[in-house]
Order: sequence, then structure tokens, then C-alpha cells
Amino acid sequence: LKDKSGIVLSSESAKKLFGKENPMGKTLSFSGKRRFIETGVLQPLPPNASLRPAVLLSNKHLTDDPQFREIADWYNMFTITYVKLRPGANKAEVEKLCRPIVAERFANGAKDRVISLLPYTAYAKTYGTLNFGFYVYGLTCIAIFILLLVTINLVNLNMAVSFTRAQEVGVRKVLGSGRRAILFQFFTEVGITVGIAMLLAWGAAFMLLPVMNEQLSGLELTNPMLFSLPFIVMWLSVGAGLTLIAGGYPALYI
Repeated sequence: LKDKSGIVLSSESAKKLFGKENPMGKTLSFSGKRRFIETGVLQPLPPNASLRPAVLLSNKHLTDDPQFREIADWYNMFTITYVKLRPGANKAEVEKLCRPIVAERFANGAKDRVISLLPYTAYAKTYGTLNFGFYVYGLTCIAIFILLLVTINLVNLNMAVSFTRAQEVGVRKVLGSGRRAILFQFFTEVGITVGIAMLLAWGAAFMLLPVMNEQLSGLELTNPMLFSLPFIVMWLSVGAGLTLIAGGYPALYI
């Protein structure tokens, strides 16, 4: 972006505009007025990136604009400044060094302002395009609520079916079957049902992840997450818990 006419596109934008062609050196026209030359393409950004620019232009388009220079000042908050501190740098000391900027550069009505540094992780979570906390806690609460509904419904269905099988259970007890054998039968039946349901849910999640990413702006969940060890452990734990509750509760009371 050393040249004012240069433009850098994200890999997604370059693919939409040029397809499989090499975009380097190509000319782009905006509204038939401004022309830019493609000088670079960003590598695909990782899913957890909070900054996801589609287009990058030189700031000379602003600084060379007379109308912009008239309203430009040191305390205008239309843009964000990122500072990378050296290892071991003291945040408070850096903020103290910024005080002369306010005293010398800010307008008289803004002399009381304070320049403070905010860790990037805190900024991304609080002011980023994606409110991670809302999605994480919100979707977790929804998932727990759905699991509770599934568990209650499955227990009620098993209880209703079990009462119709009371005679079968009584005959098995007369023939010598103990509580452990009856529990094993109920657990096996419920476990098969839960296992089939979880496999269907896993397949649905695999196919619907792209749709979810489109609906939730800034969120990008990838299919490899469904094969990660933490997800598999959580998945199996939920299935085992459902089987124990839905299969054991009716069996203990019959």
C-alpha cells in the first residue's frame, strides 16, 4: 500500500471478483470513478480472527482529502489505533508518556481526556464485531435447556412404556432375573435410542455449520471441531448421562 492506487483484498474477496485468475496487477473500478491496482491478497484468516478486513486501502485517501483535513483532529474517534509494546514494557508508564499528546495536540475543550491502553483480547471481546460472550453463554444456555427438555421427555416416555411392560418385568423376576439384569436391559434399549439420535444430530451439525456461520456474522465454526478430543469427550458424556437418567429412573421403580 505504498502507492495510493494500491489495494489489498482478502482471499474471499479476490475469489469473488476474479475467480481462479491471478488478481495481482488487475484493475478495480469503484462506481466508475476511482481505479485501484491489486497489489496484494491476504492469506485466509484463521477462524478465531476478530479483525477480518475484506479490503485494505492506503490512508492517504483520507489525509490528502481537504474536507477530511478540516475536521481531522487528535481526539477524533472514527478510527482505532493499535500499539504493540515491547516485552516487559509497563502499561502505566506508556500511558503516562501519552499525557503530553493530550496537552499539546487536543483542543481546549478536550484537555481533560485521558489516553488509556486496552489489551487486545479485552477489546475484541467487548467491542469486536462478534460478541463472543453473548454467543458462548447464550448458545450454552439454549443447549442446556434443550438437553433438559430431551431428558424429561425421554424419561416420561420410558416411564409410560415401562408401565405397559410391568408384566414382562414381573415374569423375568419370577424366572430369576435380578435387578442388575433388568437395569442392563433398560440401559441397553435407551442407549441404542440415544446413540442413534446423537449420530443423527452429529450429521445434522456437520451439514448445517456453514449455514450457521452465514447467519451469525463474524462467527466461523469449522467441521474439524466436531472431531476434536474435547468435543468427543463432551459428546460421549452427554450421551452417557442421558442413558443413565432416562434408562435408570424407570428401571428402579418397576
